[in-house]
Amino acid sequence: MAVATLFDNEKSTSPAQGRRGTLLSLLTGGFGAAEDAPDVQEAPAYRPYELGLRDYLRGLELMIQRTERAQISRTLVTVTPKEIQTLVEKTAKAKARYLAATLEIGDGEAMPDSTSIKAMEAARERHEALEAGLRTLLGELRAGNIQVDGVVDDPPEEPANPQQ
Repeated sequence: MAVATLFDNEKSTSPAQGRRGTLLSLLTGGFGAAEDAPDVQEAPAYRPYELGLRDYLRGLELMIQRTERAQISRTLVTVTPKEIQTLVEKTAKAKARYLAATLEIGDGEAMPDSTSIKAMEAARERHEALEAGLRTLLGELRAGNIQVDGVVDDPPEEPANPQQ
């Protein structure tokens, strides 16, 4: 640690130099201990022209929504109510078969063999895949990304308490 007096230049007999030395000493850390001063990192300068993460993610979300909507409308064009009803029925049937396979394994005293376990796993995979597809379809219908043939969009909802 460096130690200095109040006057950096004691050998100087000039009073002006002594005062200047005192001022420099005080500005550089009090009693000349400039090397003991803490290292303070400056905050990065804010640049208004740079894109923040929040704004980037918001733009990315909008781009994802537009891209998905465009791809879905190009691929599906329109969906008929019959197609949706068929998917609902197949999903329900897959669920029923999975539950039946699960209960079948529970019957009896013996442990289930690998064949019945594989059959149950296949039934579960079919059920989960169809159910995920149906949920995704319903989500896209709600988002307005899929048009159902013969079904018109709902009018915008009116406020609950219209002012008169």
